[in-house]
Amino acid sequence: GDVAPPLPTLQPGEEGALDELKQTTDALARCDPPRRNYYADLRSKVELSSSVSDLIKSGPSTVRASASFSGGQLSALHTPALIRLSGIPEIDLSNNGLRRVEGVHLLHGLAALRLDHNPLRSLWGLAGLATLRSLSLQDCGLASGSVFDPLATLEGLRELFLQQNSVPDEAVEGLRAKLPHCVITV
Repeated sequence: GDVAPPLPTLQPGEEGALDELKQTTDALARCDPPRRNYYADLRSKVELSSSVSDLIKSGPSTVRASASFSGGQLSALHTPALIRLSGIPEIDLSNNGLRRVEGVHLLHGLAALRLDHNPLRSLWGLAGLATLRSLSLQDCGLASGSVFDPLATLEGLRELFLQQNSVPDEAVEGLRAKLPHCVITV
């Protein structure tokens, strides 16, 4: 079998540290399959924190209209990193491996969120996000009617994109009744 790799010796921020960590967590997941989700979430935490730090270094969020973390290998969201994105009105987290969206409700000022192409299992992290106007959940494997319950709390939502999901008709009709000002595209 595989042998566990040595732990990375580079310091955070040092050239190559993130790549070495990715290689190490991948190797650990191969050596210890029962904990592969743990290693994926650890890698995700470091990757998101690093990406947010790079974004913050590039300028103040008050002048930034959007932030994209699309196409990474994020499997979980790290709340301290997310909080640093408050004030950015549009965030793209599409094309990752996100299963949950905990902490997103803390993003004050978030108006548009793209979560397309993520294997989402829970949307409770969106509940109560008062400023959200547009939400895209295309091709997220959403099929259970109850998974949409948190969306009923998004009273300011005006656009909801649910294409390429197996959304039950009764779930769509229920959302339309609870969110009468929202255009829902299935």
